[in-house]
Amino acid sequence: MPCRLRFNGALRLLFYLLDVGEASFSRTRNDSMKYETVARAVEILKEVGFIEERVDNKPPYPRLVKLTDKGKNASEL
Repeated sequence: MPCRLRFNGALRLLFYLLDVGEASFSRTRNDSMKYETVARAVEILKEVGFIEERVDNKPPYPRLVKLTDKGKNASEL
C-alpha cells in the first residue's frame, strides 16, 4: 500500500479521535474506514505515541483507542 494512503488513514483516525474522544476499534471501522485502514492507522499512531490502546474489561471486551496528550497537541496544530 502506498505510504500516502497509510498516512491518510492515520490522519483520519487522529482527527476522528480528536472529535469523539475514546472510541472502540469497531466503532472507528463503522464510521467510514475499513478494518485494514484502522488497524494500520492504530499501529502508526501508537508507534509515534499519538494514541494509546486498551482492552475494556467488560464483555465483549472491545479494543479502545484514544489520543495521548502528544496526539492532542499534534492534531491541534
